[in-house]
Amino acid sequence: MVAIKIDVTQWGYKISYLQGILASNLKVHDAKQVYTVIIKYFTCHNDLFRWVDLLCVLVLMVLASGCAYSPSTPVLSSPLLENLQRPALKDCSDYFVDIDKAIVAAAVVDAGALRITGYPYLRINRFLASFESLSYSESRFNQWVDRLQLLDQQARRFELANLPEPVRHELHQQYSFLISGEASLSEIVHFCGQQLRDTDMRNAGFKSDLLRQLDYPDEYKTLNRVLGLYTISSIFVMNGVNNLADEVKETFATPLDELEVHGDLHRYVPQTVSRDHVQLTADEVSKLIALSVNNDLGIPEPSMEVRQQLFATFAPVIDVDTADEADRLGRPVWQGGEFARIETDSPVLYTHVSYVRFGQDILLQLNYVMWFPQRPKEGTFDILGGHIDGITWRVTLGADGRPLIYDAMHNCGCYHMFFPASKLRLKAMDEDVFEEAPLVPQFAPEWNENRLVLRVESKTHYLQRVSVAKTVKGLTYSLSDYDQLRSMQYDIDSRKSLFAWDGLVRGTERAERWILWPMGIPSPGAMRQWGQHATAFVGKRHFDDADLIERYFSLESKE
Repeated sequence: MVAIKIDVTQWGYKISYLQGILASNLKVHDAKQVYTVIIKYFTCHNDLFRWVDLLCVLVLMVLASGCAYSPSTPVLSSPLLENLQRPALKDCSDYFVDIDKAIVAAAVVDAGALRITGYPYLRINRFLASFESLSYSESRFNQWVDRLQLLDQQARRFELANLPEPVRHELHQQYSFLISGEASLSEIVHFCGQQLRDTDMRNAGFKSDLLRQLDYPDEYKTLNRVLGLYTISSIFVMNGVNNLADEVKETFATPLDELEVHGDLHRYVPQTVSRDHVQLTADEVSKLIALSVNNDLGIPEPSMEVRQQLFATFAPVIDVDTADEADRLGRPVWQGGEFARIETDSPVLYTHVSYVRFGQDILLQLNYVMWFPQRPKEGTFDILGGHIDGITWRVTLGADGRPLIYDAMHNCGCYHMFFPASKLRLKAMDEDVFEEAPLVPQFAPEWNENRLVLRVESKTHYLQRVSVAKTVKGLTYSLSDYDQLRSMQYDIDSRKSLFAWDGLVRGTERAERWILWPMGIPSPGAMRQWGQHATAFVGKRHFDDADLIERYFSLESKE
């Protein structure tokens, strides 16, 4: 980057607030705050030079943003602080410093969870950030910290695996003395993290400092919304969103046998069907979930064996209108080169659990992630087509063991749809809030230990219907852990995540980003990692919001 020297001292306080925003990685929750600060000053004066100043300030913001988000330089959410260098724990502190330096230098940062400032052995996600009243219970607080620490250990396992082998070897040579010569780098992370945590737990200010960081940042860039005049541009985007919603509802209202077919309907069924899998009943699901809540936080945490049973029970049948190779389900692979691709010889759905709050309950969610080789462009000016496409289908289980609601999105966070069970009702939208309404194209079919069928359109891979399977025969797909995508075989002696340090899948950028950037979503249309999915252009919404269901739905009154 060319060094540009600009004397900005003459602007003084006029840009101090903007500098503060940039210094805090643009984590301002409302773009109106920025508009107010800028416009309030400049509209107090009518001379031309004040407005020239405004233009210069905006240029500075763009330049500063460009430097802060250089694609070649990963930016960690929370750098290690000097207070980490405690004399008694210097070796462990140095270990975290050095592995983070190596991870950043190799650009293998895992973006799945957010680092916590000053605590290198902890990370947090939106669900864990939703806990309140932790200060009232020592047991609940400790169990919450356990899960923060586990998030970090999981992320570092993939980051360390993706480091070049010579770097791993050098780190091991330097720090293996901390436990034993045979200990792995991940085991040293566990050991040193525990040493630092034990010390922090004896610090009277540890709990209050940690709880202050529960305000989890959103995935929207305030700077983009400021420069893109969001208040105005969002009106035009909302019009497009509403038009798309009308088209989707029209498609779902079309009888299933009248939906247009551009190729051949290929049905994919879970491999477990052909292996005499025993389908769980609602009572069995309910009991298994209840038994898995063995913590004071109320989180259902089924064992790996139980998870596999649940995923097999609710795995969908998928009917894909298949016109060419782009419509075949597959699995991401690296074969050297800059971009991953989708291999269609053995279809895979990648699974992981998540959680959502509904009233006083924490509900278990089953996520199924599928991939297609591409969304073919339909012409020179097609802004939506590009390399790799995909869908996430999610099942939210109620306490009774039955699905409470289903929802789906494309793996860019686009086209978020809800399919509630009959017991739910959509809440009325607040007319004073300008944001996207949830898209509910149909209510979900009743689940009676049967399998649902997802009808997928050719090329666009839009969902067109959710129905009940009458027969479960077809091409088979297997179920694999989503975490496999965080460290994949790249070549004969190295590994690489499907996701880059910023959570995006390289090579999947869409031309729509040049039009929709004022909405604040980084590279709209690009495939991205779990935890990075902003699902509304107008307003703010995330696929992993802990209050997502109760924000838009309520139980039907029994009156």
